[in-house]
Amino acid sequence: TVTTMNRETIKGVKGFDEVFDKNYSVKSRIADMLMNKFSNWGYMRVEAPLFESTELFLRKSRGELASRLYRLKDSSVGDVSVRPEFTSSVIRSLIGQGLDNKWPRRVLYSGSVYRRPLGDAADEKETMQVGVELLGSEGLLGDSEIMSMVLAGLETFSINKAIVKVN
Repeated sequence: TVTTMNRETIKGVKGFDEVFDKNYSVKSRIADMLMNKFSNWGYMRVEAPLFESTELFLRKSRGELASRLYRLKDSSVGDVSVRPEFTSSVIRSLIGQGLDNKWPRRVLYSGSVYRRPLGDAADEKETMQVGVELLGSEGLLGDSEIMSMVLAGLETFSINKAIVKVN
């Protein structure tokens, strides 16, 4: 909260994180623990850009994310959006670097993602995400690797009872 010269109070935007000290430390430690755990599986860390072409997210979601994107239109960069997820950016980056014959590709990322809430849903607009992508390994072998990583991540925090939904 900031008080301006005319004494009006300016508050932070509701639903976007303001994380300080102890809470920042906990959030950062959780992400670091998962990143370290997953990198031991041979996953390469990548950092996705905060902004991407809006078209990238619309194509990947088949338009479903259109109402949930934070979009910016600027004459110098065009129609861009704040990332609502990581997968699109990671795939685009890998393709942009030129795909080689090193398959499967294992990548790992963490950071904030931003989505407008659905209807009267919770006010949370910014969430922290840690994730992996296993590219070029189809079928049961790839799926079992990812599920093993999910379970290992839960074990990291001594979570013994969890419901994992797969779709």
